[in-house]
Amino acid sequence: MKRLIVSAIGLYSGVLLAGAGFVVQIKPTANEQWTYASELRSRVTRVVPGDDRYAAAKQAAMAFEQIAVRWPNDRRATVAYAAAAKLLFEEDLIPDAEQMCEEGLAIASGNDPLQRQLAAIRGSALLRLDKSDDAEAAFAVALRPGLASADDFTQLYVWNRAAAFASARKQHGRAAEYLRSASQVGSNDVQRIGYLIRAVEADENASDVDAAKQDLQRLDVLVQHARGSQLTAADAMSLNRLVSEIERHRKKVNG
Repeated sequence: MKRLIVSAIGLYSGVLLAGAGFVVQIKPTANEQWTYASELRSRVTRVVPGDDRYAAAKQAAMAFEQIAVRWPNDRRATVAYAAAAKLLFEEDLIPDAEQMCEEGLAIASGNDPLQRQLAAIRGSALLRLDKSDDAEAAFAVALRPGLASADDFTQLYVWNRAAAFASARKQHGRAAEYLRSASQVGSNDVQRIGYLIRAVEADENASDVDAAKQDLQRLDVLVQHARGSQLTAADAMSLNRLVSEIERHRKKVNG
């Protein structure tokens, strides 16, 4: 992250000193650096929100970034940028997250699923920075043809980010389309039902009664399939809750 590196005041004996109230150690190998950065990340949520937590998040992000900076040929270079960008975005360090994404996108190959994830985070960050046109361009990269061939995690990550982006722009029909796509990913019926319920909510926000009724019909099929499968106790409880939500939406849609 350039703005953090610029604040660095020196590198001595494997420790990068930064002028933001924290230090980042530089380990001998990429493996050790990854372990160290991951440990720092795990500590962030244990810090009370505020300046100290922001510093902890930046510390972990810089530790991840150093993998790409010092071992650019390591297979985790792009992964490190993505881990740092996600952490910064989640901790509301939006300008830093956007910049980290930009650096990661500069080295991510076109067929790397992480390119889509980084583009989706960048689009979300740009929206928060009131740069809607740039955000749209970033999501165009994340949503470009071929997303259905990506791994389930990448698909769901991108569809979720894209749906939130569309909802924020009051494009509820578009959000419903993205959530509908998410509901087709994976084999967990309960998770798929959750996404499709969110699509119904987006249909309602778009005042698209026909689309809502079609999604409710899709939900009936998914619920029937879920009830015929072996569910964990937790999934069974979740399914019962989701069925109640479905009935609430059905009453609303049917008037």
